[in-house]
Amino acid sequence: MPPETPRKRHYLTRVPADGDRRKYYRRPTDLLVRILFLGQGIRQIATRTCRMIDISEGGAKIEVGPSSTIPDHFYLVLGEFDFFIGCSVVERQTIYLHTRFLADCSASFINKLSRLAPPDATLEKLGTEFEPFKKSGPAA
Repeated sequence: MPPETPRKRHYLTRVPADGDRRKYYRRPTDLLVRILFLGQGIRQIATRTCRMIDISEGGAKIEVGPSSTIPDHFYLVLGEFDFFIGCSVVERQTIYLHTRFLADCSASFINKLSRLAPPDATLEKLGTEFEPFKKSGPAA
């Protein structure tokens, strides 16, 4: 039996696909979000409005509907295109996508998002108090 050849890796394959091993607490939400992805090869950018069911620092559960054509890798867009969070699909259910963020978000950002109301608040301009990613390096 010939040895297995390694698969070519790229930046989107960094997300492990080894089942449901959550390391963060999921907070229930009811927010409308935009999903941004490439359509028709790379000739077109498509957006779709979906409902976020829950969120954690590492991922989210998103209701997309039964006839989902959303690819395995996309951007979650918050606000009026204020924040882009790279996502990878971990599991697909009938109408839901279980996603993993390519970079963990800060706990304070996730807590603020989970408390937003009404559901369409994430489609409007978000204030400067929102900072999705943990800052690294020395403080200024």
